[in-house]
Amino acid sequence: MLFRTRQMFVGQRTQMINASCWKHAPRETRGHLAEHGLVAATGTAQLKRLADAIEDRGTALPEGVRDLGQIYLAQIAGLNARVAELDLKMRSAAKEADVARRFQTMPGVGPITAPAIETFAPDLATFRRRRDFAASC
Repeated sequence: MLFRTRQMFVGQRTQMINASCWKHAPRETRGHLAEHGLVAATGTAQLKRLADAIEDRGTALPEGVRDLGQIYLAQIAGLNARVAELDLKMRSAAKEADVARRFQTMPGVGPITAPAIETFAPDLATFRRRRDFAASC
């Protein structure tokens, strides 16, 4: 349940970031924001640029647009905090679980991936070879 909850918050955060970048907004909205100099690609990397533009009182944005942008940014910050909190819980759970600790000895498998494998992968005894498990992933 911990892993699925974290994934839900990560998905919501991604949706909020994409929405705050106005990727899925109608053309009128994108055009309106472009008139005010808020043209940015989607993704986390562009979020800082948009946040700076929204917070900067020197930017010629209507107050309504600025207020809505701040709502998006606050929601994203809240989701970031929830994801970080769940990451800590997952890391401590991965330290306690014997199977997750063993998974983490594999290269590239960390405290987030190990519980995911433990949660979603079928019993490893069902595979004849390691290669069969890798193919099933």
